[in-house]
Amino acid sequence: MEGKAPQLVRLEKDMVPRAKELVDSVFIGQTPMERLSFRLYSRKGGLSYRIFSRLSGVDLLDFWVAISDDGSVSGISGLYSIRKDRDEALWLSWYVVRPSERGRGLGATLLNKAIEEATNRGARFLRLYTSDSELIDGGENAQMMYERHGLSIKSQKRVIGGLIIDEKGPRLIRMNKIIREKAL
Repeated sequence: MEGKAPQLVRLEKDMVPRAKELVDSVFIGQTPMERLSFRLYSRKGGLSYRIFSRLSGVDLLDFWVAISDDGSVSGISGLYSIRKDRDEALWLSWYVVRPSERGRGLGATLLNKAIEEATNRGARFLRLYTSDSELIDGGENAQMMYERHGLSIKSQKRVIGGLIIDEKGPRLIRMNKIIREKAL
C-alpha cells in the first residue's frame, strides 16, 4: 500500500469472518453486545438482526474494508445509527487498522470515507465512542487521528476497564470512555 492510496470496498457477507478476525485481534476488551453486533451484520435483514436492532436501538448501516494482497482485511470502518439521535447523527463503527499497516495513510482513508458517507446521508454530526485504554494497541495514535479530523471530545467518563496481570502483577486498568463529535 505504500506509495498509493488504499482501495476500499464495501464489506460483503463473505468478508465478515476476515473483518471479525481483525476487530477481535485489536479490540480485545469488547463487551458481549459489541461482539454480537458485528457478527450480526452478516445477517442484516434477517430475523436475528432485526431483533438485535429493535432491542438495542442500533442499526448497522455500512462498513468498508481494505483488503491486502494476501486476502486479509487490513482495515475497516463503518457507520451505525442509534435510535435516540438518529435524526441528527451517525456513529463511526469498528474503525481499526491492522497494526502492521499503520502509518501508511489507511486510517485517514477509512476515516475520510466514513465522514464522506455520513455527510452524504445528511447527518449533522459524526460521533464515536472510544477510550484511552492502555489495552488497545495504538490507542494514543487513534486519539490524535480523531483530533486531526475534527472529532473533538464531547464527553468523557473515568471507568475501570478491567483487571490485568502482567510483569507488574495484578492491577486494575482505568480508562476514559470518550464520546467524540464532528459537525458535518
